[in-house]
Amino acid sequence: MGIGSYAVTTNVIKQWDQRLLFKILDNIEDVVMVLDSDTTIVYANEAYAKVLGVPVQKVLGRRLDLIEPDCLAIKVLRSGKVSNERDNLSSVGIDVIGRAFPLFEGDQVVGCVSIFNNITKVVELSRELQRTKEVADYLQDQLNQQTQLPLSFKEYIGQNSRLRVTLELAAKVAKTDSTVLILGESGVGKEVLARAIHNCSRRMDKPLIKVNCAAIPEALLESELFGFEDGAFTGAKKGGKLGKFELAHGGTIFLDEIGDMSINMQSKLLRVLQERELERVGGTKTIKLDIRVIAATNRDLEKMMAEGSFRRDLYYRLNIVPLHLPPLRERKDDLFKLAHKFLTQFSEEVDHKLTLSPQVITILQAMTGRAILENYKMSWSMPVLFEPVRK
Repeated sequence: MGIGSYAVTTNVIKQWDQRLLFKILDNIEDVVMVLDSDTTIVYANEAYAKVLGVPVQKVLGRRLDLIEPDCLAIKVLRSGKVSNERDNLSSVGIDVIGRAFPLFEGDQVVGCVSIFNNITKVVELSRELQRTKEVADYLQDQLNQQTQLPLSFKEYIGQNSRLRVTLELAAKVAKTDSTVLILGESGVGKEVLARAIHNCSRRMDKPLIKVNCAAIPEALLESELFGFEDGAFTGAKKGGKLGKFELAHGGTIFLDEIGDMSINMQSKLLRVLQERELERVGGTKTIKLDIRVIAATNRDLEKMMAEGSFRRDLYYRLNIVPLHLPPLRERKDDLFKLAHKFLTQFSEEVDHKLTLSPQVITILQAMTGRAILENYKMSWSMPVLFEPVRK
């Protein structure tokens, strides 16, 4: 017989009676709840009402499997095994942690005792910490990739009239939270424009999360976008993982190559964009989102809608402010400005002044036209582009 089976009889405690036991339990800050074999709640202490916000009188005599069918206490009652783990009480919307153990008469389970307390705030802080860490990891990964990417420019260069109209509209819409759809061929700088919009918005201090919808396999795209819970599928990361939408909370999510997304994923994306909320893969908890959405594609979405390969309702959800980026072949008047931009950048990198050769200048003159070239020389005065450096 263990030490817990004995009690010392004194003038203070003459015997253990029910009233004294209940008085002791009611002074415990943790919830103490007792179930019988059919999950009926036969006892709950005063902490039950304080923690769950439900009067004890309302639950006594009720079956717990009708209130919280998936809770830890019921699992213990059915398995006959002690368990210590976190639990979510969906009926009252709180996270708890504690211990539950079965009660036996001989070899038969006749009830269960569950002891737990509210850790919702701790869970929320933990999730926020996880989100912050994963945002930091994502941004660090993007920073690490910068050294592997081809040299590029930080913002658009050029005075082409079509381009200027697009950039001026982009600058205006950047101040709002309107959804933006960037249209243009591959290589026109859709991601550059998305980054510029984010950096001019009220969300500039929050993360800009990029998702290349064409680069992620269809089987993985849902978990990448919406995240997943622990054990959601074979090989799932222990503890689960936040998706790109949760990482972008408070900031901007850039959905690149949106036209390459399957119809099935388009339906799931549409719900998230409409409701601004999601559920992780394998989860049941609804997660609210505060995000700005920018999408981009090089595909003809209107043609895809006619063919039935792109949802019309998703198109109208994304196409709030369309921005069309012309290809460089349609803005040849910007060639010399771009050439100057790259020459300046390359010259700084190699610590040596670089110029265009006479042959290249001749080709650019033929492409842009003499009049454009003369205007360009007058307004920008960059002899370095036209005269080789001679030692």
